[in-house]
Amino acid sequence: MAKRARKRDEADLSAPLSPVTPAPPVEPAPSPEPAPAPGSGVAPDDARSLKKAGLFFALAVALLVALKLLLGW
Repeated sequence: MAKRARKRDEADLSAPLSPVTPAPPVEPAPSPEPAPAPGSGVAPDDARSLKKAGLFFALAVALLVALKLLLGW
């Protein structure tokens, strides 16, 4: 029985190997939007809009505090 198994293993090793075709090279997909420059946390347009939003919020809070003080709530 062991002789049959050895013969079968030897037959498998002596069989010719099928040729392997290499896979085509894979190209990375282009990014949909450009990456920000290194070291810049926020794009300049975004920084301006955030600054405007912050100033508007500060103005709104100041007006609410002034109304509260004037009306004595």
